[in-house]
Amino acid sequence: MVKGEISGDEEAMRNMNHLGQTIAWLGAAIASVPDTSPFPKFAVELH
Repeated sequence: MVKGEISGDEEAMRNMNHLGQTIAWLGAAIASVPDTSPFPKFAVELH
């Protein structure tokens, strides 16, 4: 696969966009857990 090869693949572009949004949401959710929360952070239920 070369750079720009998927630019015409609409399904791949939608999937990558969705994945990017999911990663951004997950990062924000993890960052919102205070450092004073019980360890490990992933034990805290996020809503």
